Amino acid sequence: MWIMSEDGKQILNAEIPERYCLAPKTDVVLVVASYRDDRPAVTIARYADMDEAKQVMGALMSALAGGQACFYMPVSRLFAGENKAHDARQKRRGGS
Repeated sequence: MWIMSEDGKQILNAEIPERYCLAPKTDVVLVVASYRDDRPAVTIARYADMDEAKQVMGALMSALAGGQACFYMPVSRLFAGENKAHDARQKRRGGS
């Protein structure tokens, strides 16, 4: 099975990591893929709180156990509004 990260920048082969873990931080909860060798853990997604992260972990578990071909990590409700492009240029307001 293949897993697309929340931000759409990574695709992981779900058969390689040994386990998937929740890593609570001060402002977010990270979903990470942990390997058994010297490689560092890979962050797959970030969520607003532990409840939201546990729901996603349940969906990931169902996808892994159900034999799905791919799984897209859902976008967090906290970070869903970050898709807006910000323009650094100053907008002109009238005048000639």
